[in-house]
Amino acid sequence: MKSPDFIHIGPGRTGTTYIFKMLGQHPGINLPNEKEINFFNRNYQKGLDWYFKKFPEEGLTGEFTNLYFYHPEYVELIKDNLKEVKVITVMRNPFDRMMSNFMYQKRSGSIPPNMDFNEALEKFPDLGDQDKFGIYLKKYREWFGERLFVGVYDDLSNKPDTFYKQLFHFLGLEMAELQGVGDKVNQSVALKSSILAVPIRLGANAMRKLGMVGILDNIKNSGLTKSILYKKAQKEAVEFPAWLRENINKDIDRISSLLQRDLGHWKK
Repeated sequence: MKSPDFIHIGPGRTGTTYIFKMLGQHPGINLPNEKEINFFNRNYQKGLDWYFKKFPEEGLTGEFTNLYFYHPEYVELIKDNLKEVKVITVMRNPFDRMMSNFMYQKRSGSIPPNMDFNEALEKFPDLGDQDKFGIYLKKYREWFGERLFVGVYDDLSNKPDTFYKQLFHFLGLEMAELQGVGDKVNQSVALKSSILAVPIRLGANAMRKLGMVGILDNIKNSGLTKSILYKKAQKEAVEFPAWLRENINKDIDRISSLLQRDLGHWKK
């Protein structure tokens, strides 16, 4: 059995599926079949032996679970149980990430497909909880130090070769030739029919409970599935509430300070 060499902790809607696909092409990396094992948040009671059996013995291997980032208690379990593991996270403009998450929640049926953003923000307040990334990032830097890689979504989108060269260097690997490295990251899509939202969500949840996560990932990422179910989403014109803009802009300042990088163009 082997423990993971790295864990991508999220947050979601920052290109994690794309990164998983690219890292899986490197000859020095051997990823598990399941993209999101959710060990430290949902399966911790099953024990480390159960967890370690998920990972191939040969090459570098790792886990991708987006939900870890939002919960320091789970990331602390990673710190306490995996003393040498490297941790990956990617920071994205919180306003853009929030809208991407909004569209994803509508697509999955968690938010009614015809609900607009401000109504959703009122009924689902977690949607607006985008002002703590800098706070969490500071904590994770203190915990992991040089074992934490913090990427920026702007680089992933605009300079992917540079992004992956830096990421592979962090993992102790040379750059590799990657197929599809220039593909658009997280292209926003919407369901062709809102009637499909609930059955898709229920079906996906049922597959997760049955342990069919790997199969579910393959179905979700299939070009055929996407062509049948989805269409390109139309961007909504959104007026963010003043309190939300203020809170998020403050957090952007925190992230800028931690990364020593001007991210003022993220602000609203």
